[in-house]
Amino acid sequence: LAEAFAPKLDELPLDGEDGNLSALTWAMSAKGVQSEALTERLAERAIKELVAFEPKVLSDVREVCFWAFLRESADAWSNRERFQRMDVQFAYQGFYTKLGERVIERLADINPITCVYMMWTFSKGGVGDDALFAAIADRVGKVVQSLDRCGLTMFCWNYAFAQIENDQVYKICSKDTLRKARMAEMAPRDVSGVAWAYAKAGKIEDGKLIRGLSKHALGLLEDGIKQKCYRGPTKSLYRPVYEGDNSAVDAMVDSFDCMSLGDLLEGLVLWQHEDAELLRVAKEYVTLGLRQPQKFRVNRQFVRNTGGFGRTLRGLAYYPGDHGGCREVLEAAAPLLMDRMRNVRPRDLVNFLFAWAMNKANEDMWLMLAFNDRIRYLLFEGKMDLEPKDVRTLKWAIAELEIGDDDVRRKLAELNARDASPEELGEGEPEEGDEKGAEKEEEKEGK
Repeated sequence: LAEAFAPKLDELPLDGEDGNLSALTWAMSAKGVQSEALTERLAERAIKELVAFEPKVLSDVREVCFWAFLRESADAWSNRERFQRMDVQFAYQGFYTKLGERVIERLADINPITCVYMMWTFSKGGVGDDALFAAIADRVGKVVQSLDRCGLTMFCWNYAFAQIENDQVYKICSKDTLRKARMAEMAPRDVSGVAWAYAKAGKIEDGKLIRGLSKHALGLLEDGIKQKCYRGPTKSLYRPVYEGDNSAVDAMVDSFDCMSLGDLLEGLVLWQHEDAELLRVAKEYVTLGLRQPQKFRVNRQFVRNTGGFGRTLRGLAYYPGDHGGCREVLEAAAPLLMDRMRNVRPRDLVNFLFAWAMNKANEDMWLMLAFNDRIRYLLFEGKMDLEPKDVRTLKWAIAELEIGDDDVRRKLAELNARDASPEELGEGEPEEGDEKGAEKEEEKEGK
């Protein structure tokens, strides 16, 4: 079939619920079929579409990047609807190799916004193409002001996510983000995306950038509270600056949810930037969101997923300071966490336990029992796949909350001994009574 399709690719539309190029590429990727002839023709068609396409905003480019399969039509031609997930979300490696080799020659003919989205498909597809990323940095960096706000965010985010170094990109993006007109149009997802990218890449020397992002995020959160955006973050935050914004709907953008707020707070922690007023307002916003009726909290995706939920609570708990702990937030979060406990993954469990331990909030007996049961299940079923620093944080949190038993502690000791490097084994445990315990060790390693 692959050989037969190769000369006929131009007959297929890019997307749709009937036969289309995205469906064909998904089928070949899902079954591991890599025909040289088909791969060559797919790369040629991709370049043809990329050159011809003229987007207004970043999300427009999804249409032509047929090798990224997370699209509305996928329920009609993939097994996503049947299994409620899509295991193969991007094309096979051979396609990326061929596309990366060929597209560099045509970058000058491709719109900068299209270049950024194409690069995202490489980042999320797990394909680190240093030569392509360097070429895109040169192509887009010269015209960075022509990017829409989402494009600017994704431009720096791609390098951080793919762990590809390019100091010039971060300098260019920082300068552009701090322009008054650019900062004014940054939506919550843009603020959190930029903050996370710079922190993740270790580009934390620019104090002016994080102060600017933090100040802007505070204003967005305050507006979100006034407009009650926590009741449904999708396209709910209005500002006059979004009039005419092609990514907005009726001058409204997505407000903060637990995914974007979790990224922002994780960035602030990695950056070691404490803004007491921002944290106070963020706690109020999250508490209001978690106290909404179930239909608002879940159906309108305030929480989004367990990973973002955990990062948000951990970020809020990280700085105890003078602005109070986050017990009120934790009380609002507990019922939802109880509902989701059976599906909490190891890393997310560490985040939740850290938040409760930092506040020494172990009064809720049922939640402590649920934590204990989840810990035991993951440990004794061999599913506690954690890095040594996370194991240390887990041990500290268990001790602070006074949960677990000798079997749990013995199993955790075995995990630590099995996974730790010789240097880590010599470090010892965090001092008893150190409020940030293993977290300080984690930040030291991050730096």
